[in-house]
Amino acid sequence: MTREEKRQRREQIIKDYQDGKTAREISEVYNITQNYVYVICKDYSNAINHKGYADILRQNNKLILKMRDAGKTVKEIADFFNVSIFAVKYYFETNGIKSREYRNTEAEAARRIFEKTNGQFEYVSGYTNKDAPVLVRCKVCGETFERTYHHLTTHCYGCPNCKALAKKQREKEKEIEAKRKRLEKEQLRIEREKVRAEKEAARERARLERLHFCPVCGTETDRPKYCSDQCMKKANNTNGELRRRNLIKTATVDKDITVDGLFRRDNGVCAICGRRCNWEDYTIREGVKVCGDWYPSIDHIKPLARGGLHSWDNIQLAHRRCNSQKGVR
Repeated sequence: MTREEKRQRREQIIKDYQDGKTAREISEVYNITQNYVYVICKDYSNAINHKGYADILRQNNKLILKMRDAGKTVKEIADFFNVSIFAVKYYFETNGIKSREYRNTEAEAARRIFEKTNGQFEYVSGYTNKDAPVLVRCKVCGETFERTYHHLTTHCYGCPNCKALAKKQREKEKEIEAKRKRLEKEQLRIEREKVRAEKEAARERARLERLHFCPVCGTETDRPKYCSDQCMKKANNTNGELRRRNLIKTATVDKDITVDGLFRRDNGVCAICGRRCNWEDYTIREGVKVCGDWYPSIDHIKPLARGGLHSWDNIQLAHRRCNSQKGVR
């Protein structure tokens, strides 16, 4: 549909509206939506409901044409005469005047692009209409690229080269930040390893300071005195035997006391458990006689460790096992 056909249909719709037809009837006749009928009728009502609009615009017809030729918009003309935009549009349509927007001139397009982009883009060439691509230059990076006029003056999203540079900068900053974090993590790991090594060295120095030789077997050890429980037990037995012998030396000793004499005196009966002792309870291991639990032994009634004497009055016959279990009691 041409512009003239649209104007004629608009006039017919307005005429039907004046004749009292409803928006539904008009929409069914012209096969259009009721909302479109409402918009046309509203524009018409706004244009004719303001007294004096038609006279003002008719009296200044030459001035309006000059302003239109100079590239003034409908809004600028309406603001100049202090009338509504609908009145100016309706005046143009009823009088067959074609409105000329500033977008129809290349100079105004360049100015509009510069204003809408806040001075970031500068028009170069290529403007024909609002949907055709134009060549513009970015004043920040100096890159030239193509965009449609409509895109630049409505929702321009910036220079693609500047976006690419900004993206590269962000990626570079992210890489630098990641590298810094890796270095910090590595430095922290090195410090922890250093602290751990210092602790290990301190523990090793302390262990070396505690090192000494076992008095029993001569092995180097860091235990308090003996290198093992076996050496400690052996040393305790040896020390106990030495103490016993020293006590015997300092006490009153009967030199004629023997196990055979004590066995004959006590008739071979253990004074602790009451059972007979067995002379045959022994074995020979590698040429050494090893006595068993039921072999006879000399037991001091009052132990030597508690001040007892090694005399006939203070001894009694006992199994080796019973004597060991009695101890110094």
